[in-house]
Amino acid sequence: MARRWIYVLAALTLVFAACGGDDSSSTNAAKTTTTAANGAQTLKVQVDVSPGDASVAATMYFPHMVTAHPGDTVQFNAVFTGEPHTVTFGTLVDQGFAKLDPKSDTEPPELQKIPTLLPNGPGDAIQAAAQPCFLTTEDPPKSDACTKDQQKQPDFDGTQSYYNSGFLPDGAQYAVKLADTIKPGEYTWFCTLHRAGMSGKLTVVAAGQKADTADSVDAARQKDIDDFHTKIKSTVDAIRGGTLPPFITTAAPGAAIAGGGSETVQEAVPVLFGPSKIDVKVGGSVTWTVVGPHTITFGGDESLRTAIVKAPDGGVHLNPASFAPAGGAGQPQGPPPAKPGPPIAINGGSYDGSGLHSSGLVLSFPPQLYTYALKFTKAGTYSYFCAVHPDMKGVVNVT
Repeated sequence: MARRWIYVLAALTLVFAACGGDDSSSTNAAKTTTTAANGAQTLKVQVDVSPGDASVAATMYFPHMVTAHPGDTVQFNAVFTGEPHTVTFGTLVDQGFAKLDPKSDTEPPELQKIPTLLPNGPGDAIQAAAQPCFLTTEDPPKSDACTKDQQKQPDFDGTQSYYNSGFLPDGAQYAVKLADTIKPGEYTWFCTLHRAGMSGKLTVVAAGQKADTADSVDAARQKDIDDFHTKIKSTVDAIRGGTLPPFITTAAPGAAIAGGGSETVQEAVPVLFGPSKIDVKVGGSVTWTVVGPHTITFGGDESLRTAIVKAPDGGVHLNPASFAPAGGAGQPQGPPPAKPGPPIAINGGSYDGSGLHSSGLVLSFPPQLYTYALKFTKAGTYSYFCAVHPDMKGVVNVT
């Protein structure tokens, strides 16, 4: 199912749609019998995956299917790659997913009641999704944060209308304790930013029936991560070499790729510049073909590499400076052309190695891509990064 990537400057439909996956998760092959007499289990699910040397993130939960007993705890461990996530349960989620139409970009009414983490257009994070909220029967507020009492997390009994973690920063552990009274059945969770494209399924069974153990979920999680990396490796290797079939099949001097994607591994978010090092003569230019939501930022300090932050008071906020163009033109405002064509060129001007120079946020997705060109006027070795994805770095060597 196509997902809609919503960010601070615009909202565009993605072709590289992130899917929650089918029901053939490796978790199903790892079931072992547990009962209440064995004691409650803590089942650990990873949110996203660390790019590390693999240079790829994921709009995915690992594993995305878990079977548990009442009294168990499902613990979500967050990895922040620049793609913000939540873990959101509730009857609104269950009812909405039951009505999803894979061929439609319009969500069912129940899901439309759940606010998105980030706005559809300019603005800040939407606090009703960005901060924790646990409601019994009410619809969530459209924008404002839930009250302090509503932010106090109860056990999950399967009947709450909205049971939301809020934005999960790197290293966060979000524990969902299953109430003893929760009824056997299936309960869906999803991310309020990536919507139906990033989801998981909790199956609750009665004591004495087969369910996952902590060890089986650990094994399933690692298998799913390994499988994910194996599937996307050829795409990442191609980007490192400066190609991205079928869009870019030949690496060219002075050309690079920012980001990437895969139609066959739709959950993958490549977070690299390929090649990572480019040589150019003084007076020459580098042209990046941007694929995804990225910036090309030279001379920026660490404050620009924190695009979304959680404040001490619990509020979650975007950093406008991370996304604003500096030193040259940014992406034209407004939606892309109705009829896709060749990549639209953004002329970033020139850079002499001093001060801040940034493309600003470029939202570039097939079938309509954008390129960003920058001329270098002084010899030197210049490091740059993507302000959205902290692990995404490159170097331009000017001689």
